[in-house]
Amino acid sequence: MPGVALEAGARFSLIEAEKIIDSTGDTLDTHGAVEGVFYDATNEKFVLDMVGAATGDRSAEEVTASLCATLPASLPASLPGEIRSADIRLTPESAADGQRGGLRMDTCTSGFSVRNAAGIEGILTVGHCGNTQRYRYYNSSTWVPTSFRSQARNASSDVQWHTRPSNVAHPRFHASSTTATRTVTGRVVRSGQNGDYVCHRGKATGYSCGTVSTISYRPTWDNACNGLTCAATWIRVSGANLKCYPGDGGGPWFNAGRAYGIYKGQSSTGTGTAGCNWAVYMAINYISNINVSLLYG
Repeated sequence: MPGVALEAGARFSLIEAEKIIDSTGDTLDTHGAVEGVFYDATNEKFVLDMVGAATGDRSAEEVTASLCATLPASLPASLPGEIRSADIRLTPESAADGQRGGLRMDTCTSGFSVRNAAGIEGILTVGHCGNTQRYRYYNSSTWVPTSFRSQARNASSDVQWHTRPSNVAHPRFHASSTTATRTVTGRVVRSGQNGDYVCHRGKATGYSCGTVSTISYRPTWDNACNGLTCAATWIRVSGANLKCYPGDGGGPWFNAGRAYGIYKGQSSTGTGTAGCNWAVYMAINYISNINVSLLYG
């Protein structure tokens, strides 16, 4: 399967690692410095994203020893030993859900086009977006109203969909250009995304790309999953060329014409590449939780 490497003798399988992460319950969520947790299969270590002075992805060995000793020591003793001995990757900015973005909706992103079982067509956006939205095309000052249909905001989903007045949508999206569009040719489900190179478009930052660092990310920032404990099913992306910022939420994540997911949130200090620490999105297969499917060209 593309994007998945199976290695004999690995310390933990993906399922085992997810069970260990899920066993932490809401303990990490209440620890103010912890923004998320995942298992790095390459180094066979669990990793905590924590707020600190250093930037970028750094292991416990690469940051000041005294600082790394302080952070795990403050974690509750009830956590699994694998989590308490996790590597630390420090980020200077607290993470949060994305807002606004994409095809410039009022307060969120327009994502991929979808249809339900009755054949009604519409557009995706992020679930934590407000239910009253309009959108407008690039180089246009005309706002088009949309109608909220349904949403899923839970441990593994942050997505909603809207219809436009004609109930007609198109299997296209803006990628590297605000004038030309790409056609959706397929999708890649969560299990096939690990290590892939992915891109996104957002209202705040435009077009940029990075590499999937894990397909089993568990956000623990404030209200990340609408009051629920997040599952270890989210996708984390980082990279020197990645841009992310509040305003990108709801936008499409993709590779060429293949749909990967819907933008959820980020750790960021600005709209340029230097300001983006990492971003998080929901895998595209979870749109089934709102009973819609992608439109293909």
